[in-house]
Amino acid sequence: MFCNLDISVSVIFVSSVICFAAFSMFSSSSSSSLTVSSLSTIQHCIKKAWDAGYDPSSSPQEIQHRRRFTSQTNSWIGTPEVVAVLRYVGIPCDIKAWSNNAKEDDRSGWPDGAVNAADCLIHFATVYFCNDDEGNGIKPPLYLQRRGHSITCVGVILPRSSHDSSLTTSTITTITNTSNATILLISDPAVQSGKVKQASLKQLAKFTAWEVGYVSQVNKLLSPGEGKQIECAVFQNIS
Repeated sequence: MFCNLDISVSVIFVSSVICFAAFSMFSSSSSSSLTVSSLSTIQHCIKKAWDAGYDPSSSPQEIQHRRRFTSQTNSWIGTPEVVAVLRYVGIPCDIKAWSNNAKEDDRSGWPDGAVNAADCLIHFATVYFCNDDEGNGIKPPLYLQRRGHSITCVGVILPRSSHDSSLTTSTITTITNTSNATILLISDPAVQSGKVKQASLKQLAKFTAWEVGYVSQVNKLLSPGEGKQIECAVFQNIS
């Protein structure tokens, strides 16, 4: 999970606006290069976000997890921790979550035709990477969480039939509903040193729930203290 956050922050460095927030928090003070310094630096940043009140939780299980986290390097982190630390340094980001076990009322926000969490994930990733509302061409990767493991999504491959289409939200919905050929480009640091590989709907549908942590705006920063409350609808961030 740390490696996936590392990837996201490294890409964020290329944005002229949010680069400075990320760089001041994550980079080594002894280096002028835009590189994340170490796992311990990321761990320290997450603890600082918790101490500042981001992603507050008073459950005994969460408190126990955080105590382990501050003294060990093998505690895992999840989507709320990723969002907490990025918001703490002022980077606007949010969580989307879908579960096959969601009740009918909870599926009201699902895209038309989606029947499971993997459908929703592919639709969301396609809209995210193909729409450039801010006009800067920069799209930080998506932090994807399934139960017990996280990966990074760096892009999508659309079916050949979509190449002549104008990619609006409506046409993207049509594309993802009518073809299983949309592919996510996935990096998993735990496998083959994070080499990018393709993940199909069939492969993603093996898992019944997905969470996505994503940068919601590239050209602005949050106000200090903004966005402390973080919703996590699917997984508990307890190992």
